[in-house]
Amino acid sequence: MSKLGDRPAGTPRRKFFPGMERNCPRCDEPMIVTESMCRSRSYTCAPCMVKYVSEYIDRNREKKREWNRAYSKRNSHKMAAKTRAYRNRNPEKKKAWQDVQTALRNGTLKREPCEVCGKEKAHAHHDDYTKTLDVIWLCHQHHMARHDNLAALESETDND
Repeated sequence: MSKLGDRPAGTPRRKFFPGMERNCPRCDEPMIVTESMCRSRSYTCAPCMVKYVSEYIDRNREKKREWNRAYSKRNSHKMAAKTRAYRNRNPEKKKAWQDVQTALRNGTLKREPCEVCGKEKAHAHHDDYTKTLDVIWLCHQHHMARHDNLAALESETDND
């Protein structure tokens, strides 16, 4: 055994361990240390981390865009393969999306604002993919919330 105790040589000493309670260094609110905090050695609560990342992106918008472009260029073949595989596994969804795009192009269907908040930029949401043009227009935030609600309802019916 070395002078380091149970730690192998070169391993830094940990100050905090998963499950420990400590205060966030940014807001001084109590929080529980997680495994990912220990791995990254970033002991900041989730709300403070979200705020920090948002501010960083705002300050470095062009740098972030450039990074995203480079990432997309490096991984475009992987993303295309995943998209192709998803569409092959879900032909009814693919047909519904295609029918909506065709209807928007030929004027049969008109894009509308979000039915919840009124935002102009809205997605077409299908509650039933067999009714391809029966859509609800929702902004991204409300669209994701709708899917979360549907998933929760589905899991409740599976548990019954």
